[in-house]
Amino acid sequence: MRNTAIGFVLKGYPRVSETFIAQEIYLLEQKGFKIEILSMRKAREPERQPIVALIKAPVTYIPEYIWQEAATVFKENLRAFAMHPVRYVKYLTIAATRSLLQQDDSPIKRFLQAGWLISKKNLGKSTSPIHHLHSHFAHTPTEMTWYMSKVAGLKYSISAHAKDIYTISQNDLVERINDSQFIMTCTSYNYEFMQRLPRIMAHKVNKVYHGINLDSFKPTIERSYDTQELSRFVSVGRLVEKKGYDVIFAALQSLKARGQQFTYDIYGAGELKKDLLALTEQLGLQNEIKFHYTATHPQIIERLNQGGIFICGSKIPESGDRDGIPNTLAEAMAMELPVIATNVSGIPELISHDSDGILIEEKDPTQLANALTLLLNDSEKARSLGKAAREKVARVFDSSSLINNCQTLLEPYR
Repeated sequence: MRNTAIGFVLKGYPRVSETFIAQEIYLLEQKGFKIEILSMRKAREPERQPIVALIKAPVTYIPEYIWQEAATVFKENLRAFAMHPVRYVKYLTIAATRSLLQQDDSPIKRFLQAGWLISKKNLGKSTSPIHHLHSHFAHTPTEMTWYMSKVAGLKYSISAHAKDIYTISQNDLVERINDSQFIMTCTSYNYEFMQRLPRIMAHKVNKVYHGINLDSFKPTIERSYDTQELSRFVSVGRLVEKKGYDVIFAALQSLKARGQQFTYDIYGAGELKKDLLALTEQLGLQNEIKFHYTATHPQIIERLNQGGIFICGSKIPESGDRDGIPNTLAEAMAMELPVIATNVSGIPELISHDSDGILIEEKDPTQLANALTLLLNDSEKARSLGKAAREKVARVFDSSSLINNCQTLLEPYR
């Protein structure tokens, strides 16, 4: 039997902040999987992670603004209708009805994007190179994948992560999981949440950690863990609400008021850029905080190699958005940095408090300021936590071994 491709449906590709997906694709290719990438948008930033250059999978970009490309989109949908007329009409009706009831054009947009892909890739026909679909993120990409599956008669599976699980309706999530072959998610926290969903086919839910590349993320400079080194704080994460930068800044203002000197490097871009810049000015931290914006792994590794305390301020905002286990946190631990993180979502699955890191409550700047002060005044504790952090990640978060769990689930659909 020929080795047919799995179509990986992504929200965007390549995205610097979603290196875990590129890593997964690369490692699966090394195990002989043939993959095609079906991306709903092109990258927003010019930077590329090095691993992207190693991926062989061809990429198809779906029209993002379908009303602006209506002629092309409708032409391909006519062909999709001709290929699968009965199922096309049935699910067009469902998509249109949902858009009307929800007063949201998302269902009909995802349906038309699905139709475009069905036509372009001959989905559902023996001549198609793709015979299984795997969607990363349970919200928009899986909404489109669900329509592709229903119209073209293909099976699909899902990888769910964080925001995508908690910011869509439970009815939509249950429908997408139950209609899939399986769903894998990257934390026990997510796994247990989905296991408790009403009417869920619980056997379809699987926990599969991402892991990180321990060969890339390893310290090459001997650390002193003295106060001068530790006072160089660092975070890596998008400038979005769930990362809790406002809380971190409040803690740093408190430290400065106590007379503590420090610097704080932030690597990541995002929608709160202007707001956070204004907040640094408002709190009088413009000389201590430096924004580096989008950065690739080599740049991050270079900075983490210089040491300091890694701060992860993850929180759950009113929208319900949240982190899973931030890969950047595991990367800092692999670089032997002492880490301070909130006990949100899956983070306690990676960090054991006072053993390989410090866990604090979310949205609590006083706890964060006290934890930073503790490490600044106890270099041996900082060293002990940093060394233990690397050991912990090597034991439970090594991507080269964790990929086997992903391979096992996808193996029947090669």
